[in-house]
Amino acid sequence: LVLAEFGGAFEFYESWKQTYQRMVMPGLLAEHRPLIVQGFCSDLLFRSWYCSSASLPSSWLSTDNIDRVSSKDLPLQLFIDKYEKANRPVLITDLVTSWPAHQS
Repeated sequence: LVLAEFGGAFEFYESWKQTYQRMVMPGLLAEHRPLIVQGFCSDLLFRSWYCSSASLPSSWLSTDNIDRVSSKDLPLQLFIDKYEKANRPVLITDLVTSWPAHQS
């Protein structure tokens, strides 16, 4: 927008938005001062970013509290009774090893 309206006749100021505002309304904009609030951390505004970027302690990842069962040792009825009906998580291993797509 700045380039389209002013071509090269402008001086960039901190951001394109502020540059445009200063060109359109010179002298009307006060300097930006951050709002300071006691007890408020800006991380609260970026919770999703923070959660995806924070590292997890390795001790959290070493806990093995979900059953791991080979598909060869898990008949359908046992799966239904022990896991599906109880709504209990299970990691089923060796599931695709017999599939033709898995063979090289």
